[in-house]
This record gives sequence, C-alpha cells and structure tokens, in this order.
Amino acid sequence: MHRERLCGDVDAFVRGKSLGQSIYIENHTGAAGTLGTQMVAAAANDGYTITVGGMTTHVLAPAIYPKLAYDSIKDFTTIGRIGTSSIMLVATRDFPANDLLGGHISLATLDMATATPLVKDGSIKALAACGERSPSLPDVLSYKAQGVPFDRSLSWAVYTPAGLAEPIAKKLSAALKDALGDAEMKEKLLGLGITPQFVSGDEQRDINARDIAAWKQVAKDAGIELK
Repeated sequence: MHRERLCGDVDAFVRGKSLGQSIYIENHTGAAGTLGTQMVAAAANDGYTITVGGMTTHVLAPAIYPKLAYDSIKDFTTIGRIGTSSIMLVATRDFPANDLLGGHISLATLDMATATPLVKDGSIKALAACGERSPSLPDVLSYKAQGVPFDRSLSWAVYTPAGLAEPIAKKLSAALKDALGDAEMKEKLLGLGITPQFVSGDEQRDINARDIAAWKQVAKDAGIELK
C-alpha cells in the first residue's frame, strides 16, 4: 500500500476511504504553519506528499511575510477546497461585553477550527463571526448582523508540490470531492468549525491569487509587515 505524508492542521480529510490506501499523517507546527508548508513545497511532486493548507499558510503569509520561503501559488498544485470557516472574534471568559460595542480590551481573532472547541468548553467566549454564522457555533452573530460591514471567510484546501502530473491531480481531486460527500466526514469537519464545500483546484488557485492581492492591500493600509 502507498502512504500519503501530510503536513497540516486538519486531518479529517485524509482519514476518508476514497483513496483506498493507508495514510501516514505528519504534523509540523511553527511559524503559523509555514514551516510545514515549506516542507511540502520542497518535496517530490509524485503525489505522495499532500498538505491541507488554510488562509494563514496560503493567503495571509504571502501578504505579510516579505521573505516567505515559498510561493503559495507557483510552488503548489491546488487539488481542491475542503470547505470554509468563519473568522471568530473571541475574548477571555471575564470579558464584560457580549457584543462589539462594550469596553476596551485586547481581543483575538481565531479560525473556527481553533476557536470552536475552546468556546464549547468555556475557555473563551465568542463575540462575533466574520463571514456567515458558523454551523458549529450558530448562536454567535456575524459582524454584519452587529452593524460592522466586514465580511471575510477562510478557505481550507488540499495542495501538493507544484508540477504534479494531471492524471494524479485529477485522481486526488475526485477523491477529495467524494470524501466531502460522506456524512461522517461532514460531521467531523463541522466539529472543527469547517463547512464542507468542494471547489476545483484551478478555481481555488485563482481565488487564492485574488485574495493574496486583496490582503496585501489591507496589510499595506494597516502598516503591517513582518520581518
């Protein structure tokens, strides 16, 4: 049996049965996920190394890191989107307000995969969802519903090193699409705060390129630059 080596934060996809192969999962943390992503970019493009990348690794990092060790468009073959998630505005449990209008305190924004379990176990409280309300935390109002005209969501997608042969890319894409139709897989993803949604690799690649340009402008306007 072949083994797939995966670097990333979301393991749910690769636990599916669509590829009919055993899976070897290898999680690499550090530098907001960019270290593991860099490893995949440098790996052989034989279809046996894949990664699940999020907004941070493939859109935000290219927008703010001037010396990022990889090109998130050119150095990867985009297989397809797994799903989307809201960006959750969270605060400590003793934060005095339940909406965006109360007090002044240091807050945090987290992806839903990170925020959902922490909110559910009471470690932190959720104030607002950037994007649509999340099925994982349906009682949390969106920014728009609270009068803040800002709407962005995160995309989670599967990538391999650039130059993957088209037949292999198509096979992986079909397996991803099939896995996302599985009820158990959908439940696992929702538990991570991810709403399952398949988008083809070419379309997701173009969306990433557009979003990188948009976030570069946001970073420039805000004076954000990481050395």
